[in-house]
Amino acid sequence: MAAPLVTREGWGAEPAVGWPVEHATLRAVVVHHTGTRNDDPDPLAMLRRVQHFHAQERGWGDIGYSFVVLEDGRVAEGREGSAVAVAPTAVVAGHAFGHNPGTLGVALAGRFHHTMPTVAAWDALVDLVTVVCRAGGLDPLGGPVALANGRTVPAVVSGHRHVGTTPCPGDTLTRALPSLAAAVHDRLVP
Repeated sequence: MAAPLVTREGWGAEPAVGWPVEHATLRAVVVHHTGTRNDDPDPLAMLRRVQHFHAQERGWGDIGYSFVVLEDGRVAEGREGSAVAVAPTAVVAGHAFGHNPGTLGVALAGRFHHTMPTVAAWDALVDLVTVVCRAGGLDPLGGPVALANGRTVPAVVSGHRHVGTTPCPGDTLTRALPSLAAAVHDRLVP
């Protein structure tokens, strides 16, 4: 991964509780936004709040995302074990109900209904998805993709709203997903 990785220890994650680590063959990336404020003065505290919300309030036992891309371009490990087991298998996270096995959940910190991520965050997102696609042998322009559980995602690079009833990852970021897939493709093709 080209972007600096913030380990779970580095952002102060609590250990996962009651959620055994499972692996599945990686088939697609689902892009999210955290829905938190943009320009957060303490992004690591934001990660802890998101983990608390997912783990405690939703009862998932850990943060649901595999990775979170911060505005300054750092990439934070989300779900316990995600940074260790990326492609061709990935740790099953809890980011897209019914579509978790076989997908990697990547969230951008902030809200993207009316704005794009920072240049640093966008570049880190492209880097991360490139690494994942290269390691998993995935065509970022491909789709639809069948998951092992019988569900499908419309594309190798999809947004959360494409697999669930949600406005995530925001209107502006959703419109940029084809550009993300194309940028990843350009990096993969010599």
